[in-house]
Amino acid sequence: MNPIFKQICFFILLVAFSQQGVSQISLGVKGHISTIGAPLVEIQDFFSKKLRPTFNPGVSIFGDYKLNEILAIQVEISFRQNRSHYSLHSGTPTIHTSIINYVRVPLLMKLSQNKKWINIIVFGGPNFGYATGLKSAETVGNIMDEAIFTKLNFQEYEVRRFDLALTLGLGIEKTIANKFRTSLDLRYDYGLINVLKLPFNSYVNRGFILEMGILIPISDTDKK
Repeated sequence: MNPIFKQICFFILLVAFSQQGVSQISLGVKGHISTIGAPLVEIQDFFSKKLRPTFNPGVSIFGDYKLNEILAIQVEISFRQNRSHYSLHSGTPTIHTSIINYVRVPLLMKLSQNKKWINIIVFGGPNFGYATGLKSAETVGNIMDEAIFTKLNFQEYEVRRFDLALTLGLGIEKTIANKFRTSLDLRYDYGLINVLKLPFNSYVNRGFILEMGILIPISDTDKK
C-alpha cells in the first residue's frame, strides 16, 4: 500500500478512537449509478473508439460511526460493475463490451453541517478495490443488440485484480421520523493504479458515482 494511504488510514482510525462524548452507530444500504468504465482487454485495437459513457448500477452496504454532531467515520462494502463499449476498427461495424466486477471498500471521514432541515456532508478517504470477475462480448452493428459474454482470465489478459483510489464527495442527509436518515451524495473516485499490466496501454478507474441510501441507528454509546 502507498505510504500516504497508510497514514490517511491511521489518521482516520486515530480520530475515531480518540473522540470523547456520545457516539452513534448506524447501518445502511445504498443504490448507486457509476460512470466508471472498463478497458478494452480481449483484443488490442489501437484505432478503437470508446463510445458514450455508460451508467452502471450497483449497491453498497455501510456502517456509519458518528463521533459527534460534526464528525463521523463511514466504512462501506460496495458491489460495482464497470462497463464500457468500444467501436472497433474493422471491416464491419463491431461493438466490443468490456466488464469488470469489483468489490470496493472505501474508508471515509465525513464532516456534517446542519442547515435547517438538512445536513450538508463532505467526505473523503482511501478506497480499496478487488476485481471478482472479467468478461467481454462483441456485437455487430448495434450497441443494443443482445450480446453473449465470455468470462476471461485475469492473468491471461494482464488485468490487475487489486485497485486503489481516492474518494472525494459531498451530499445531503435528512432525518425522517426522528430516527432514520436518508442520504444523497455525489462522489468522484480518482483511481491511482493502472488496471492493465501492459506497458504500452493504461487505464485507471476514475469517474463519478451518484448514490442514494438510508441509515438506521442501532446504538448510542456514552464514551468515557
